[in-house]
Amino acid sequence: MTLPPGVPANTGTAILPGRPNRGGPPVRVLVAAGAALAGVLVLIAVAAVVLLNVPPDDKAVAQTPRTTPRSTSASPSSTEPRVREVVYKVTGSEPKVSVMIMHPDGGMSRKTVKTPWSEKFEVTGFTFLSVTGTITGLEGGEVGCSISVDGEVVQKRDSDGQFASVSCQYQGTFSWNGYGSTAPPTG
Repeated sequence: MTLPPGVPANTGTAILPGRPNRGGPPVRVLVAAGAALAGVLVLIAVAAVVLLNVPPDDKAVAQTPRTTPRSTSASPSSTEPRVREVVYKVTGSEPKVSVMIMHPDGGMSRKTVKTPWSEKFEVTGFTFLSVTGTITGLEGGEVGCSISVDGEVVQKRDSDGQFASVSCQYQGTFSWNGYGSTAPPTG
């Protein structure tokens, strides 16, 4: 088949009027790469929504915290780190509240509990402590939280209203591996 004079033969690449062909990758390759990137972003977004939107239940969702038993010796040796007692408490006017905690030894869990609720941990060190309580009923109510370290309340808050939520956090003094040093070993 012959083309009329002045009509170029189809070479498989599109040249837009007013734009010279710069020799880059064909448009199909760019469109395919963009579609693949969009697909990966959609998969990441779906995974994030699924992982972050776990409904509360009566059991902890995350791992069981790793706790350190108290020393059986009469006095702790200088090489053993000091055992600290951390207590999370949540109170509320409703019989059940949703609770999310960050375990002192790492990990998180989310559960629905009867009020008043508390949980105790014995640990040799921590960096950040957090407990959150949320009223799940439409009627609303009051909810409170507290964090105690070695018997001393270090954070206490409360809130009220429909879907009331309260969060207590405490950041301890930094210690390297729980041994009281303020910096990693050098050398």
